[in-house]
Amino acid sequence: MTYIRPNKNHSTLNVVLLFLGIGFFLGAVWLVVLYNNSVNFSHGLSEMKAEFQEVQAANVELREHIFSVLDTLNSKDLAAQHNLVQEKKPQYLELISQAHFLLQ
Repeated sequence: MTYIRPNKNHSTLNVVLLFLGIGFFLGAVWLVVLYNNSVNFSHGLSEMKAEFQEVQAANVELREHIFSVLDTLNSKDLAAQHNLVQEKKPQYLELISQAHFLLQ
């Protein structure tokens, strides 16, 4: 009767194939995780873009409001409402004499 004995080289081949299989499996899992992270990043980026556009729109509205308040025509109306008069020859403070006084 003949006994078939497996060759010892097959065990090293099995170990190599096992490590390759584990490597391929871990690589596939890593690719799935990487794809998931890239999709999450893409969605987060699109949400940030939408929020940025909303902030820009609010900024434009605030600037328009500021310009309307600071407009010269509106300032004349505001001055008339509060009984303010524009000075023809305003007298300004002279800071040079004050600075000279401080240096002594």
